[in-house]
Amino acid sequence: MKIVGHTLAFGTNTPVYAMPDQKRTLLQQVLVKIGQDQLLIVEPAEQKVYEDRYTFEQNEQALPVNVTTSFLKYNNNVKVSILTSDNEHFGSIARAEYLKGNDQKQIVTFLDGDLLTDVDLSTDDQQVYLPTFEEYMPHQDNATPTSSIDDCWLNGCCSFRYNGLPWNPLVKYNWCGRGCGSGTPINPLDTCCQAHDSCYDTTESVCSCDKKLIDCASKTDNAGTDRVILAFKLKSMFC
Repeated sequence: MKIVGHTLAFGTNTPVYAMPDQKRTLLQQVLVKIGQDQLLIVEPAEQKVYEDRYTFEQNEQALPVNVTTSFLKYNNNVKVSILTSDNEHFGSIARAEYLKGNDQKQIVTFLDGDLLTDVDLSTDDQQVYLPTFEEYMPHQDNATPTSSIDDCWLNGCCSFRYNGLPWNPLVKYNWCGRGCGSGTPINPLDTCCQAHDSCYDTTESVCSCDKKLIDCASKTDNAGTDRVILAFKLKSMFC
């Protein structure tokens, strides 16, 4: 199984009260975990929805998988992302960021409804922002993007901007990406990818290595953290 194609498009914003039960349950889990359950009764100040459309090759046949990511910003301190799919084998990812003050950010991640990580990390962020992936999208109907944010899972080393924001520098990885792997890891996420490569070299269980990478990446807050988690959550569908 491998990713052979990927496109990105806007999805449809949906008020929280009209969201499917699964999404509202995931939203409740992350908000309660960061101690912000009072936000459950209010609509977010900002919302963005993206549709990732992947094509996998399995047994020489194309398998499309669509993933919907809803980004919700409640205020300058709280941001939530919820990922679901039209493929029941994908499960779900829910992640919340909470700027707690004193240069601390709490990040919680739920995988398939179960708590995966709850960490406090140092941060210079003064507020949270919703990601911007428009540079990877067509600019007119029926156009094809010249590059995909996830091209590196087809071949090569990944390059991401923190939170997908155009004013943040493009971070080029040494270990994250298909066929990528050399040099010194540039940050904690790259270290996770290096450990993942080493795991592949020393174990027969590829799936266990992928799960370890998801766990490791969920404890980071680097450019592309969410894309790495998504890529290997997709890969885990075939385990």
